[in-house]
Amino acid sequence: MTMNTEPERRENAVLVVALALAVVLSIGMILLVLIGHVRAEERTRTLYNDKGQVTGTGTTRGNTTTFSNERGQSVGRAERRPDGTTNFYDSMGRMIGSSKDRR
Repeated sequence: MTMNTEPERRENAVLVVALALAVVLSIGMILLVLIGHVRAEERTRTLYNDKGQVTGTGTTRGNTTTFSNERGQSVGRAERRPDGTTNFYDSMGRMIGSSKDRR
């Protein structure tokens, strides 16, 4: 029968603490990645006509894109649904069309 000596106990304790720290850091990194995907970042694109004149903007937040004219007035929006369908709405919020993704 062998007995653990004090240095062996310390080594084992250091290994357990290191393993626990590695697990906690791994979980933290996974949570940061998930939070990054959930957070809706806003993107705005300027829209132009065939003559290069600004006609408005499209601002995307998450799965919704809002369209505004050159004066900043909202003229409609498009919402992408999880099933691949995109619904289009006018400035009054009435659905005016729908499109299905071909995946």
